[in-house]
Amino acid sequence: MRYRIETERVDLFDVSIVITMCLKLAGDVSFDMLKNAFDKACTYHEVLRSKIVIEPDGEAYYTDAEKGTCSNTFSLSGLSLEELIYENERRRFRIEDGEFIRGFSSPDGIVLMMHHLGGDGKSLLYFIETFMKCLGGETCEFLPFRSLDLKSIPDDCGLPHVYKLLTKHWNKKWSREKRVFTFGDMDAAYSDYWMGRKTKVTVTKYEKDDWNKLLESARKIGVSMTALLITDMIRDSNEKTDIGLAVDGRTDGNRSMGNQATGISVQYRYVPGKSFEDNAKAVHALMSRKLSDDRYKFFVLNFMGALDPTLKDALNLEHAGCFSGRVSSYLAQLLGYGTKVRDISITNLTRADIPIRYGEYEIKDLIFIPPVVSYAKNVYGIVTAGDRMYVTRHIFEQTV
Repeated sequence: MRYRIETERVDLFDVSIVITMCLKLAGDVSFDMLKNAFDKACTYHEVLRSKIVIEPDGEAYYTDAEKGTCSNTFSLSGLSLEELIYENERRRFRIEDGEFIRGFSSPDGIVLMMHHLGGDGKSLLYFIETFMKCLGGETCEFLPFRSLDLKSIPDDCGLPHVYKLLTKHWNKKWSREKRVFTFGDMDAAYSDYWMGRKTKVTVTKYEKDDWNKLLESARKIGVSMTALLITDMIRDSNEKTDIGLAVDGRTDGNRSMGNQATGISVQYRYVPGKSFEDNAKAVHALMSRKLSDDRYKFFVLNFMGALDPTLKDALNLEHAGCFSGRVSSYLAQLLGYGTKVRDISITNLTRADIPIRYGEYEIKDLIFIPPVVSYAKNVYGIVTAGDRMYVTRHIFEQTV
């Protein structure tokens, strides 16, 4: 395996890039059984048998990890979900050694934490599916690594000419001060960035009746559940809100692990003179316009993919306060890595497309917590499993 990191390069030096899921099983399962299922599940996903290398010229690749090594771990912990997040988001994943996922058996359930280079939210769902199959003694198939490289993006979604000129211009200017960053720079960035920061997670559970009421409200208005929830989030805001939405970029429905997410953004100011229903319809229309056009869906991947790889690293290090360059500083402000970041970022995994029951084992609860990425202030993760929907909000709470 040797795969050049392109569209997902923005995740390499991001200092807040850990995706978390917490699942509770019906009934008790021993730690040894959970650990054995976790270790076995890791062998079925190619990305979890790889590592990241940064070449002297600044290019980065996924490559095969040394045979027999496994840096993905499953541990017994007495910490709560939020305590595990606090401890692990500031402890850098050793992706150069093949560490992409950490699992814990905790008082709050089974907590799985994954670096975004290990995959997107759906990838972690598919890992859970493999984990549960292994726990239930089922046979699993090997799943090769998949990602959204520039060649896999639909042909009619190429970068508009004016943006090609812009990225070419910025790359040329960057070449005069270009620097290749290392894992040592990443260590320093994590140390400095997390010294005075702490995140807070708020979890809201919607039981079957409440979830059905929300779903019926959305259907009655004629909007998606995501549009309904967004409208409720911004109804008290007096300013235009910049909202980012993660989008599954899988064009073939594959169930492989790998970062196959893309995204769109919409801007909307809640109109007090209109009803909630009319505001929700307006938000839904803005979303639908972009979601129905692949040119919008894949624009960010195309644009960021056209930038020099080390320039993308510099944007994250600018955000972390560990590097400053003329070109990267200017672009950090322009692209949302500076002081002005997106107001809201939402990932709605909708109904989890994995089974709930695996033989005698059943997933009772499933919580999804995206990372507070460099370019967003309020990050929401939504997933529905069984008869419950969980909405989490992940923010920086305070300095510590």
